[in-house]
Amino acid sequence: MNKNDKKIIINAFQEKVVSVLKQNGFTGRFPHFRKIKENQIYLLSIQFDKWGGGYRICLSKCPAQTIKDLLKRDVEPQKATAWHFGDRYTSDWFRYDYASEDKIQQVAGNLALQSVEFLNVAKHYWEGRLVQRQSKWLILKTKLGDLISLKKQTSH
Repeated sequence: MNKNDKKIIINAFQEKVVSVLKQNGFTGRFPHFRKIKENQIYLLSIQFDKWGGGYRICLSKCPAQTIKDLLKRDVEPQKATAWHFGDRYTSDWFRYDYASEDKIQQVAGNLALQSVEFLNVAKHYWEGRLVQRQSKWLILKTKLGDLISLKKQTSH
């Protein structure tokens, strides 16, 4: 993975995904987009892996009036991002760290298309037909807790 990989990924995302967002009424610029409706704002933000090699799409929504972030601060509708709110739905990671230098363009294009496909999931989330996802860590922690509790119950 080289330093230009992230730029190639962003360019592919902007070419293929941002145009779809704009066609569907979203405003903003990379990495934060919003669609302001009469009663609700749909939010989409891109988060890159801090160690490199991947990104994910984070979704949130909020009322169109009197927006308060997690710290109860006022947020202007035109500046709201998915990071302002605790109720978020995130995609799995879109990884590109495995791509060789000669394949990064192809991988970037494929990830952009997968991101466009994820917008169907996003639509379900914004319309309230999909609940917030639990992180894999939280699911694992819950399962381990259940397993420990079960073991304690059976050992008595």
